[in-house]
Amino acid sequence: MPNILDLYSHFGLSIQKVSSNKGGEFAGPCPGCGGNDRFRIWPEDNNGEGSFWCRQPGNGCGKGGDAIQFLREFRGLSYKQACKELDKPAGDSYATPAARPKARPQKSFTPAQVDHPAGVDAAAWQKRATDLAAAAHKNLMADQATLAWLQTRGIDAAAARKYHLGLLPDNYYRPRTAWGLPETKNNGRPVKLFVPAGLVIPHRQGDVVIRLRIRRADDAGAEKYGRYYAVPGSNMQPWSSAPSSLDPIKSAWAIVETELDGVMIDCLAGDLVIVAAIGSVSVKPDAQLHRQLERALAILVSLDRDDAGVSAWAWWSKQYRRAKYYPVPENYGKDPGEAYAAGLDIVKWLKSGLPPIFRFGPCPEKAGAGKGGRAASKPPPPKPAAPKPAPKKPEADRQPVIDALDQLQQLLKNYPVSIICTKTRLGIEHNENWHNDRALGQISRLVFFNSEIFDYLHDHPAELITADNLMKGIF
Repeated sequence: MPNILDLYSHFGLSIQKVSSNKGGEFAGPCPGCGGNDRFRIWPEDNNGEGSFWCRQPGNGCGKGGDAIQFLREFRGLSYKQACKELDKPAGDSYATPAARPKARPQKSFTPAQVDHPAGVDAAAWQKRATDLAAAAHKNLMADQATLAWLQTRGIDAAAARKYHLGLLPDNYYRPRTAWGLPETKNNGRPVKLFVPAGLVIPHRQGDVVIRLRIRRADDAGAEKYGRYYAVPGSNMQPWSSAPSSLDPIKSAWAIVETELDGVMIDCLAGDLVIVAAIGSVSVKPDAQLHRQLERALAILVSLDRDDAGVSAWAWWSKQYRRAKYYPVPENYGKDPGEAYAAGLDIVKWLKSGLPPIFRFGPCPEKAGAGKGGRAASKPPPPKPAAPKPAPKKPEADRQPVIDALDQLQQLLKNYPVSIICTKTRLGIEHNENWHNDRALGQISRLVFFNSEIFDYLHDHPAELITADNLMKGIF
């Protein structure tokens, strides 16, 4: 059975022994909120299964508990999934969590409206950048070697055309004023604008380029200055594959760091998730992306698997309640691009991270399947009195399902009612001294006469469903 230190190593964080308390006390960064050494593990506690506690001050998460709770808090597993991971019977109880301080409320986040830097003539810059990107795109589409290299990263020629990727074969120098940039001088001589040779990744708004990022071809320059170079004057708004009409739609998102990873995910799984590339773990969503993420049904935060990515996750976990820490699996590199090159099935990986709500809609291969993949022994749901309308696409079905689940959750909050959902039974239970025919009728109609809700409950990870865990199958 894995020890809690083994579970901690999943995050690639360093930890060291600091005391002999409780048979040995270890300190390191918290997988949830970061920090340096205020996350404590006692691997010999709980008969050798271990316990943990985050004692990070300020905005620390204050989480604590046993190995099961560790998996639930930091890997998003259900109770049953955590027990299975630890080879424990699901009936075992939790260890008593360590005493912990009351967490401070998250500071409100006011997203910025991102634009070109101050002092830049945006119209002049965009014209020059658009022209350069167009010339670079022609270069790329005629360069079979670079197209073949992109294919190894999961980006085919169609994706290269869609996102107007380009190739700059040589370093590019121009007067800064020609690009609408303020003139700077070195020893009294004007400094030219420099754009390194490499793969050109434009960020476009309509037909206009607002940012140029270059993946350097020069390995020596990349080692010294960094692989990715943003052309001065660029608008650093996060890149997204979202269509302009997305705002009213609730969807699933994947958050990555680099635009190339974003293009790759859109190329391979664009019908499954919308992807946003923030450029760096320190970058926060702008006003538009923040508005879209607040409406998302699921957010897979797939930042690089390193200390910076883990620390950055703390902010995302507190800001968006539907966010899930979801780096690429261990042994597949640190980011989706490396994972694809190492053989990871990107579509399967993303699907495994999405909640059951994204399985709504036509899915013939699941017909007759019950929990654990066995044939369902539950009776089919009663047929509704009125004929069902023609099935819609899954994306269009999700909002009515969410609305119905919200209504059911509110009823379970207001009344002493819970739902039993096992392999052999689906039923409604309530306090024997309580009776409210109207409320029970509303709950029964939602549970038994709404086929999507019935299917959702059928796939729910818990067998006793209450207001507190009803939405766990989604978030």
